[in-house]
Amino acid sequence: MNLIPIIGIFDKKIMARNTSILLGDYFENFINEQISTGKYSSVSEVVRTALRVFEQEENKTKSLIHELKVGEKSTKIRNFDRDKNLEMLKANFQK
Repeated sequence: MNLIPIIGIFDKKIMARNTSILLGDYFENFINEQISTGKYSSVSEVVRTALRVFEQEENKTKSLIHELKVGEKSTKIRNFDRDKNLEMLKANFQK
């Protein structure tokens, strides 16, 4: 395993800085494969793209959790029987 230097993410107020991370053989190979396809030109570019995707997924998860909490507080459904509803869903799925 090698330490791969990457350039920090740019921000309006902060200049980029070099950071070293230990990825392991699997991710080193994956990154090198991505670069060899020509889709990316550097390790930094692959890592920044991966971090953007990770950030998007985290934001989706936060949004989903927020909406679920809003739904739980909603009073639109009364007398909801969880077990009965699950059985109905299972029966419909098996059709």
